[in-house]
Amino acid sequence: MNDPKLNLDALSALLDRCYRYVGSLPQHGSASATPPEHDVDGGHISSDSIPRPKLYKKAVHRPENKNYLAEKVRYESGILLGILDPNKGGVEPIVQIDNLVTASRSALRDFKDTRKNGPTVDKFILQLDKGKATVWNKAAAEVFCKYFRSKEGYESYKTKDVYLAFMAHITQIKRMFARKGRSKTIREKDEDKLARRLARRHTLLTLRISMFYSIYGRHKGPLGELSRFIRHLTPECMSGDETGSDGKYYKTKVEWRSQELNNFLNLLSAWYLKMRYLDYGKYSPGELPRPRYPSDRIDTVFGADAATAQLPVNCLSDIT
Repeated sequence: MNDPKLNLDALSALLDRCYRYVGSLPQHGSASATPPEHDVDGGHISSDSIPRPKLYKKAVHRPENKNYLAEKVRYESGILLGILDPNKGGVEPIVQIDNLVTASRSALRDFKDTRKNGPTVDKFILQLDKGKATVWNKAAAEVFCKYFRSKEGYESYKTKDVYLAFMAHITQIKRMFARKGRSKTIREKDEDKLARRLARRHTLLTLRISMFYSIYGRHKGPLGELSRFIRHLTPECMSGDETGSDGKYYKTKVEWRSQELNNFLNLLSAWYLKMRYLDYGKYSPGELPRPRYPSDRIDTVFGADAATAQLPVNCLSDIT
């Protein structure tokens, strides 16, 4: 970054190109824009090393009908477990987690020995003190599938889909059982929120550094100066994010960061998206980073003077 030969315009053009490859542009431009027909000079990063994808396909999300099924499975299983009362709470019944119980040891032992006296519709209980896919819980899932598909309006659902949705929901039920009898204090909630924010920054830092070295492995010469600077980056250098009232995630501003450092970090994020995009039109396995939208929100986790020591001068904004 201190190298005077580094072409910032070329990096910016390459950043746009990376975003275009994955069908997503930063705050300017259109998400449906197509890659430029001409080669963009990436300066020290050769554009020849970037394969053009044959076809862009959007990331696959769970279909709406499966979302609807999961919602109905949560509702019907809550009634069977006695933690939901459809006659109370209006449109969204209140979950009574104190009513959750786990199968007793004697019941589990009898069921294991005789395969009798297992979960039934009238006595629907899960085993919540062990793993999710226990023999008892699998039997409960089969009971639930028959009960669910016998209800009016649910006959068309496949048993396998209902079974998988119910088994997935057991994870949430186990979390509720672990919280049974108490609720988190405001301090605990704040500590959890801070821990999540710090963990996201650390993940973002690790991702960006790994992307730098994937580039550095091909272009060591021009990036020698940056390789000495990159090890001084810390989680404090990463922008945070906050959830807006519309459910979107908005970046918080790191006031001491210069625009040059912002561009460099954005380039590394774009390079990560490019590396996740496969040549035959799909993404590699794993969840993609969630969209983060620019905003003027000031970061509240670290102070304005939290700039990391030993960073080059041009990493700092004029206000610092």
